[in-house]
Amino acid sequence: MAAFRQEGLKFPRHGQGASGEVIWEQLRHGTALRTLRNPLYAGAFCFGRWRTWKDAQGHHHRATVPQEQWQVLIQAAHPGYLTWEAFEENQQRRHQNQQAPIQQRGGPPREGPGLLQGLVICARCGRRMTVRYHQRGGQLSPNY
Repeated sequence: MAAFRQEGLKFPRHGQGASGEVIWEQLRHGTALRTLRNPLYAGAFCFGRWRTWKDAQGHHHRATVPQEQWQVLIQAAHPGYLTWEAFEENQQRRHQNQQAPIQQRGGPPREGPGLLQGLVICARCGRRMTVRYHQRGGQLSPNY
């Protein structure tokens, strides 16, 4: 990203709607990560990287599926920016560079009396729960 900014290079993204318009803009962190994680970058076609569902309340959810469980993966389906082997090496390196698996990451302790700040993990989605404080009986009371 620093090289893109330093050189004044722009990165493409899809425009709004079905027009197929390409918009060139400054490279953002999320865009770079999505690109590097996408097998399309390595010339592969895949289907089934995500599982989506709707819960009883009507909320939509999406979760990633391990590569072994993808429904379709066709390597070298089109010319890629790098080989499939280089793509897999990059994914392995990215995984090794993570500080810890998301379930084990803890946040830094913050202000307030909550004992489990940055440690409580949701059993349903696996994300770290946030803490909010409310005044109860003249004292701060944490809600996760």
